[in-house]
Amino acid sequence: MFSWKKDKRKLSLICDISDCDIGIGIADLSGDFPRLLYADRKLFPIEEILDLSGLERRTMSSMKEMTRKIEEAFFATSIYELSGDSINNAQIFISSPWYSSRISTINISRDTPVLLDAHLLESAVAEEERKFEREVTSSAVGTRLGDMKAIEREILQTKLNGYKVSSPFMKKAANVDILVLNSVVSNRILTLTENTLIHNLSVRFFYVYTFPHAAFRVVKLLYPHESDFLMAHVTGEETHLVFVRDGVISAISNIPRGRNSVIRRLMNEVSVDYEIAISYLRSQQSGRLGEKMRNKVKNAIGEELKSWNDSLISSIEVAEYAVAGKKIFLSVSDDVYRFFDATLKNITADERFVVPLADNLVKNNVSYGRHVSPDHKLSVLSLFAKWHGGYHLQ
Repeated sequence: MFSWKKDKRKLSLICDISDCDIGIGIADLSGDFPRLLYADRKLFPIEEILDLSGLERRTMSSMKEMTRKIEEAFFATSIYELSGDSINNAQIFISSPWYSSRISTINISRDTPVLLDAHLLESAVAEEERKFEREVTSSAVGTRLGDMKAIEREILQTKLNGYKVSSPFMKKAANVDILVLNSVVSNRILTLTENTLIHNLSVRFFYVYTFPHAAFRVVKLLYPHESDFLMAHVTGEETHLVFVRDGVISAISNIPRGRNSVIRRLMNEVSVDYEIAISYLRSQQSGRLGEKMRNKVKNAIGEELKSWNDSLISSIEVAEYAVAGKKIFLSVSDDVYRFFDATLKNITADERFVVPLADNLVKNNVSYGRHVSPDHKLSVLSLFAKWHGGYHLQ
């Protein structure tokens, strides 16, 4: 007698946490491409001044509500494609204001060549991580994060005597330059998130990353021939900039302005609440506003976008980065996308070089379950989750 069982799928919970929203999806990573079987996102209301304790409460409250919906859907099998399956792990992606990252170069210089064994390399990288954590702890960022947990420590590039090598292990050199990425996150936010997922969805395994680093990896895989580019990830209160040279991250910086800054300015200048402001912005982008209101909206947000533009140019100059002829990948909420897109196009002087992170190349590599609306950030993160686990596009 034969019994037929469907193949066991590799389901992963994708959790995206930022200062303006939270997104949760369930991705099937067992096929050639990730398939989003479930996607939900909740935007947070905008406050005049960002209150971290209030943001933490909203984040955790929203997560509990959203994960309970998933739990109920499993039991009711209302998500047909999830019937009989369980979530294997959770992949958590952290954005502003709950993380800090740094790119640094470790230099090892000797009079005579030194053997780069595992102990020497690990000691050098570990010391750089400790140095980074001490600097963060003594800064305003450290006050914001509180107790921290290191989540990313990656050697991005190594040069021996001025020449790039794919691996420095067991090679000899007198001068060594190691480009390293280090990231820390708020341990409190991470612990609260993990406890909620354990309690509501019985998740056992967790993997944690920063959104900008994950998005960079996806761009590199989708655009393998792009060795130099800039990535701008606009959150609520900040914009994360990732500068890429020669195929690796060469610098990162933050602009203290983002989506909420634009919406907040419109709310104040036109004296409307959040929902009306969002409606105006969406109508402005689609060309449905009358001339009088269109001009009001344009004037209200123009100064904020100019300040964002000035901060961006300043960051580009500090990074000594030449934008001309290089792509800029933009990640930002749909309700303000065109405003930031237009600002970037003025900088590049060629609209072809501004690429939405949610472009067709991403969409064509992610499929969606029944009644699942595409979510560009969850799609990007699903691709990262798939490839990070050793799977690659064929």
